[in-house]
Amino acid sequence: MITRIFIDKYSLDLFEDENIKVKSAVSKIEDITKIFTDTSNNFTIPASDNNLEAINHWYESDIVNGFDARKKVPALIELNGISYKFGKIKLNKVNFKHGQPDNISIGYFGNLVDLKDTLGDDKLTDLDLSDLNFDYNYANVVSKLYNISDVSFSLLSDRRLLYDSLDIIDDTDTQANIYYNGIDGDTGLRISDLKGSIKQLKIIEAIEDKYSLKFSRDFFGLYDFSNQFIAISGTKNTTPFQIPLSTPDYGVDPTVVGDTMMVEGLGTPFERYTSSIELSIYIKPPSERVKYNVYIVSDDKIVARKDGIVGSIEFGDRLKIKTTDVEGGFKDVTFWIESSEPINFDARCYRFQGVALHNVYSYVVNGLSSIVKFKVSKRLPNIKTLDYLKGLFKMYKLVAIPQNDGTIYVDSLVNYYSKGNVVDFSKWIDYSSHTVSNGKILKEIKYKFQEPQTILNQQFKKLEGVGYGDLELSIYNDNGNLIDGDSLDFELPFEQIVYEKIQDIGGSAIDTNIQYGLLLDESLETVDIKPHIHYIQKRVTDIKILNDDNVGDRVQLINVPSHVLDFSLQTYSTVFGNEFNEFDGAFINNTLFSNYHQQFIENVFNSKKREYVFKAKNVPDYIIQSLQLNDIIEIKDKFYRIDEYTVNTINSDVDLKLFNVKNIGLGEVISLTADNTVLKADNTRVTASNNNTTKEELEPVIPS
Repeated sequence: MITRIFIDKYSLDLFEDENIKVKSAVSKIEDITKIFTDTSNNFTIPASDNNLEAINHWYESDIVNGFDARKKVPALIELNGISYKFGKIKLNKVNFKHGQPDNISIGYFGNLVDLKDTLGDDKLTDLDLSDLNFDYNYANVVSKLYNISDVSFSLLSDRRLLYDSLDIIDDTDTQANIYYNGIDGDTGLRISDLKGSIKQLKIIEAIEDKYSLKFSRDFFGLYDFSNQFIAISGTKNTTPFQIPLSTPDYGVDPTVVGDTMMVEGLGTPFERYTSSIELSIYIKPPSERVKYNVYIVSDDKIVARKDGIVGSIEFGDRLKIKTTDVEGGFKDVTFWIESSEPINFDARCYRFQGVALHNVYSYVVNGLSSIVKFKVSKRLPNIKTLDYLKGLFKMYKLVAIPQNDGTIYVDSLVNYYSKGNVVDFSKWIDYSSHTVSNGKILKEIKYKFQEPQTILNQQFKKLEGVGYGDLELSIYNDNGNLIDGDSLDFELPFEQIVYEKIQDIGGSAIDTNIQYGLLLDESLETVDIKPHIHYIQKRVTDIKILNDDNVGDRVQLINVPSHVLDFSLQTYSTVFGNEFNEFDGAFINNTLFSNYHQQFIENVFNSKKREYVFKAKNVPDYIIQSLQLNDIIEIKDKFYRIDEYTVNTINSDVDLKLFNVKNIGLGEVISLTADNTVLKADNTRVTASNNNTTKEELEPVIPS
């Protein structure tokens, strides 16, 4: 086979007897930190004039703008004049003899996208989602509560929601009666009680835009994924908004009102009053529960600040700053307030020139209101973008394969395998020797979400021993004993919430049709949950929501959070274990495990599974060039799936590491039912039988 390697405009000179081996492995395509399908052994090329020019004489350190060996450069491997692999070359070293370059050591990598280097420590909050920002007010939030859009609100709340048709229960900071006809003026849901959610696909699109990536829509375009949401902050832990307390009026001088000098318009610049000794601000909001911050700005710099205020700033505890504390004195002073939700308030500013009360200049503005811009990216979960993607790939057992056009093919391993072809290697196998082994054996796998922080899931874990949505998978032999093997903890960076179906505690037979998620812990403190993936469903019901005037409106269509895509069909879910659906009490049978993992994981436990290593010689270049990791290898009427294969591009030998297959199973898989699995709420027991194997049992497994 004639092998050529190109970098830039150069066709590298190669040693005739140098073995250049390119390895392709399934385990690599599941490693989201380094998405690549191919690596090579390190090999050497001669230090010819052509090759030394190709690396711009890198070994000469004083060359300006020379070859950068810290980076991988684009490369192409060509077999018999046909493009075989697009990838990258990395220069390792140049070996010298007698003071002259003798050979160059390089390595080849597949057409990789190294996400670890690309994404670094960036977080989801660094993404640009400005097109989804909106004014955070009653009208917009309520609209997003009964319409499902890219950013929606559902009944994820940091207050306990009650439905009391007798209107006896009093509302508190931690609970609210949302009965639509409650006459108590304090009852009802506030928009600040709700947490928003964003479609996961919008996050994927923002990642693509920021890092110039392009993922295929084989998985990300599926109905399941495109209808999934991830919870974002409603009103807590947000980037503050800023507003001046009023429009400055540069033409008004103080006028005497009794013993006080007063100016219309809070925020008037103090540039003409540089003799001021002290400035201070006093805020009186109508709500005693909203936290806010205030600060004073002089010459575009914050010179005084007070954070985490609840209720009014008392006069004796007012925010204040002296002229002597500001370099150059006061200039163009304005006062600012920042809050995580809209509030109405009155404000008073004081300017002291002495210690006597009659020397106070007072600036008063009543009936101020704030406008909050809901900045979606700043409210995303506090998680690294790389960890978020790794979590998705683990959750759905995805593969990612770079394509020659620069895109990245992404699909579930189930569907990727369904698209392969059968390739008959019988005539090229060296039958003089091969090996057969058990391969890696797992006796148990624990699928785990993050430690629960919300009260109902904390209680669930105490009762069941595992968190809601978790799954403990164990394998026993025919004698009922746990088999020998390794254990694996399969932990995701996401958190589950146990939802609650609300009942009318007033005693009526009304079906509220309302499900919500409470975001309080066992101490009834608000928790900042880890990323929570869920669906949103519309429900027809009646609840009371307080508008901007603190008057209750009757809303008859709302969004509720759900663990299943559809309450009736339940084809897809976001849990691993067969949990109960809080909405109707039915078990969730189509789980992450059954839809995306079961077909392969069960084969780890299959007593008939074997790992085979074969060597094929003089394989035609058209076979090598078309071979894919999802192909099935046929050898003498027996079928195998590929774990990895290595191609020697010089002599056309192929080393194959395979698993046995009874059923080719190339049809697309939507969901599976295992005949030999006994499912309980959170624990799965699998019994491997030598005499009664199912079709799924004999599918080869792809190790994690």
